[in-house]
Amino acid sequence: MQTKELTTKSGKKYSIKSYLTFDEVEPVLGSIEDKFKQSAKLIELALVSLEDSAENVYARARQLPVYDYNEIAAEVTKAISGNFPQGN
Repeated sequence: MQTKELTTKSGKKYSIKSYLTFDEVEPVLGSIEDKFKQSAKLIELALVSLEDSAENVYARARQLPVYDYNEIAAEVTKAISGNFPQGN
């Protein structure tokens, strides 16, 4: 699994998968109508670690300030869209 190490503007380190496969994304997009739930599920699939820990990563991400969570969501959207930047 390829991952990308990133840091939010407020200094929270996290890593996400470089990409999600169609097999990972399709059930989410095909079964959940609510866009908010879709976004949350995709973040849950992509987020690998937060502050150098993989434990309860999605639950901990939900406790971040909304601007940090939104930054992570934006990076996940890039990964899904195929616009993931190369390198760090």
